[in-house]
Amino acid sequence: MADTTNPLPNAREPFVDRNRFINPVWLRWLKPLLETVKSTTTRVETVKAEVDTMAVEVTETATAVATLGGSWGVA
Repeated sequence: MADTTNPLPNAREPFVDRNRFINPVWLRWLKPLLETVKSTTTRVETVKAEVDTMAVEVTETATAVATLGGSWGVA
């Protein structure tokens, strides 16, 4: 049985209009697809310094999710 919750628009339906905007018929099909595809990048850097019996450690964490937002922190 075919999935009819988000049917593919007719191939004859133009993808963009004369103003280069995505046709709403195609956008209804494309938007859920784009929302499920996300790119996440995380970077962790740790620096540790020791002198005799004393030690200090600094950890930096940066996270970015596509172009939707991000976070940064130091511990």
